[in-house]
Amino acid sequence: MKDTPVIVARIVSPFGRRGEVKSLLETDFPEEFAGRKSLLVTDGAGNVREHSVEQIRFHKGAALVKLAGIDSIDDAETLRGKFLAIWPQDRAKLGRGEYWLDEIVGLQVYTEDGRPLGKITEVIRGPANDVWVTPKAMIPVVDEFVLSVDVPGDRVVVRFVEGMET
Repeated sequence: MKDTPVIVARIVSPFGRRGEVKSLLETDFPEEFAGRKSLLVTDGAGNVREHSVEQIRFHKGAALVKLAGIDSIDDAETLRGKFLAIWPQDRAKLGRGEYWLDEIVGLQVYTEDGRPLGKITEVIRGPANDVWVTPKAMIPVVDEFVLSVDVPGDRVVVRFVEGMET
């Protein structure tokens, strides 16, 4: 997992004539960009290249990023559709009870009486709360239903109620 970059933005287009790229954030933590000296550019298929950051600024909800060696519209165009990422160990530290999505996906889910519900395969982001999806259930991520999360132990314990079945 430490070798897999964590995507923080998707490059959507060149911006201006000097090689900046317009990027849409794919993180709830825009501060992941603050003070960055370098960012990874990845195609999501395992190809990763580190670039020094010359400038990052925000404009109308997007991050405008100038990377070293990307100096023209044509250079920036080659990055369209790629992703900006960081290494997992470079992420901001989260508080108690907070988790990164990539830490949650793949965890085994059990009911409080020990019945397995399968692995979390997807996280649906919602306006009020997220929902964790397993092959057997959809679990609203609220304290009433999520009783414990043990990332190192690969285990989540939930209160299962009628209506959660998939």
